[in-house]
Amino acid sequence: MHLPDLLDLTRAANVPAGSEPVARINVGLTDPGDASQFAKDVAARIPGILAQPATDAAGATGPFVVLERFHFAIASVTILASTVFLLALTIMLVDERRTTVGVLRLIGLPAGRILAQLFIEGVLIAVAGSLFGLLLALGSEGLINRFFQWRYDTALVFVRITPGVAAVCVAIAVPLGVAATVGAAWVLLRRSGLRLARR
Repeated sequence: MHLPDLLDLTRAANVPAGSEPVARINVGLTDPGDASQFAKDVAARIPGILAQPATDAAGATGPFVVLERFHFAIASVTILASTVFLLALTIMLVDERRTTVGVLRLIGLPAGRILAQLFIEGVLIAVAGSLFGLLLALGSEGLINRFFQWRYDTALVFVRITPGVAAVCVAIAVPLGVAATVGAAWVLLRRSGLRLARR
């Protein structure tokens, strides 16, 4: 759309043509690396004009910056809460195997060997859980997008599972799952074999 046509559409009824106020002018540079120097030259030659690179114009309060920080806060709280829940669940699961671990200790298996077995088990469970979560996310991605596009009558994409997002999820989920398993197992293995076997 040409600028005169855009002005005709956006001009208020009480504003005469040609007297529209200008709040911002965007200038395209041949070399974007000269943006900072260009902004300094404009500010020096025209007092009262604020010139700054477009990347700085949004600042720390730009809508997408605020939205990104909101998503980061929600993700952090979700990960923290799920980690606490995962640790409690893992402690209960490991504690149910107290008798088995006690018998293994009594027949001579060292604590390091048992811990290694539980570590391998924790890795397998964490990887399987991560893959299940990714498959669930990929399967529901289209359903979520279609529902909200229908609900708000828009073509916006609300959920997109990219390889980067999947890699970050796996990089967070697997170490947390393994750490929870090893931590719960280490607390259990600090007890003596007799106490574990309840003898």
